[in-house]
Amino acid sequence: HVTVVSYAGRSHFVTTELKIRNGMQGLKRPEIVYHCHAINSGLDYGWRRATRPPLGHSFHVLLEGGEKLEEEIHRCHFRSVLGTADVDIRMTAIDAEICNFKKACAIHEVTPEGITFDGKEWNFEERYPRLIPKKYLEAKWKPWPRRTNRSSGGQGSGRRPSGDVGFKLMMKNEMYGLKRPSVLYRCKSSDKSLRWHISIPHAEFTWDFEVPPFGTGVVIHRCEFKSSQGTAEVEIKTLSMTSTLCGGHLCKYIIRPNGVYFVGFETYYPHNILLRFLEFVRPVDKLVEPWKAWSPRQLKALRERTSNRTRSHDDKDVDEDEQDDD
Repeated sequence: HVTVVSYAGRSHFVTTELKIRNGMQGLKRPEIVYHCHAINSGLDYGWRRATRPPLGHSFHVLLEGGEKLEEEIHRCHFRSVLGTADVDIRMTAIDAEICNFKKACAIHEVTPEGITFDGKEWNFEERYPRLIPKKYLEAKWKPWPRRTNRSSGGQGSGRRPSGDVGFKLMMKNEMYGLKRPSVLYRCKSSDKSLRWHISIPHAEFTWDFEVPPFGTGVVIHRCEFKSSQGTAEVEIKTLSMTSTLCGGHLCKYIIRPNGVYFVGFETYYPHNILLRFLEFVRPVDKLVEPWKAWSPRQLKALRERTSNRTRSHDDKDVDEDEQDDD
């Protein structure tokens, strides 16, 4: 038999939804993070987080319709306490037409078994095609690499496991409009300590470090800042999931005349539907720590230290002049 399909009612462009939902039932730590981007159009939907079931997110997708039925591929990367998973989600205008039916939109549910497709598909094997329910596993979890004992001897001692997640911290000086805009700062973590670093306006400084994979640890940097405006102390906690808030694996901190700022993203809960809060992510440029003005005692000690350095330098010049006279 021959199935005739009419394209008369199909517009050139259609919109649909790509739905992802947290279905990690029965786990002590059900939180997931995921990132999707479109291969053909190049759209990047950013990192999203769903702390518990049944939270999730719907991405609005624009597809090309008409007779061509151009396929759009969304490559999604998922992370959870069970490991990582990668899925290529293929969509055409037919998927948009399926979503016109009530509750027929497909949901990609993240479960302890892996990423599951739960929706409807056309059955073209029958004389009159109809929508039938479909549920199948799209991808299984790839476990996180086994962590080795750092204290054990041998050639690999002291190294981090290969499964750790790489991050960067960036400090940028934006102390514009000040007579003395330079800043002195240093950061310490349990693994290493960065020496004091002098920064001038426009200058950027980054350093690399690694964080244990999802759900297994946190790296804490304690940073001290000193400037003409005063002092500031900032504690920076980084997990593998911090990439959601940093917009990637580069976390940016800006030093300004009124304090230290974090530039990235934050989560918020604007809606309450059936007593369930929906979590969203929005850009943020917020003050993390304001400058604490120098105390009179600190200023006195600083002046004495400066005057002692100047006096010792002058005495050295006098001694050199006397030696020249001799």
